[in-house]
Amino acid sequence: LKCNRYGSIYNPNVKYATPPPDDPHKGHTDHDDFPLHEMAARNEYDGAMEDFTSVSNEARLFPPVSAKLFAEAALVSDPIKVQWWNLHQLNECHPALVKVPTMVIAGDQDPYAPIYAQAELFTNLGREVDRVWSIIANADHAVHLSDERKRFVENMNNFLETRL
Repeated sequence: LKCNRYGSIYNPNVKYATPPPDDPHKGHTDHDDFPLHEMAARNEYDGAMEDFTSVSNEARLFPPVSAKLFAEAALVSDPIKVQWWNLHQLNECHPALVKVPTMVIAGDQDPYAPIYAQAELFTNLGREVDRVWSIIANADHAVHLSDERKRFVENMNNFLETRL
């Protein structure tokens, strides 16, 4: 069974700027689309918590254990905030070219990959492709790390077990 993680922030309505070919920073530029001062920064607790996007201000003071552990580990292992340097590569995501069994799984509160973008991805997968779309309620972009991770794992296991 071939597995593929495809376009976790895929949005067909967004086209990202391409860095100029003579870029001396190899994709790291300092013009309006790629400001270096914003793209390279020291990681801080709030930055490490960004994947837990549905966490309210009150909950940030007392975050779920998984979010707190994730943030603490990120601060130790990633002192510089991870940045998306080559977002323009997502312009080349073409769901119609996917020809393997595919599961699109997302949290219903994911601001990075909203439901309408997931629907666009799912409906445009290659024709005759075995596909499943799973939406996890009360979860955001990091559903696999959230309190809803058990449902995420169950859905993934079901998908894989029925295709092995």
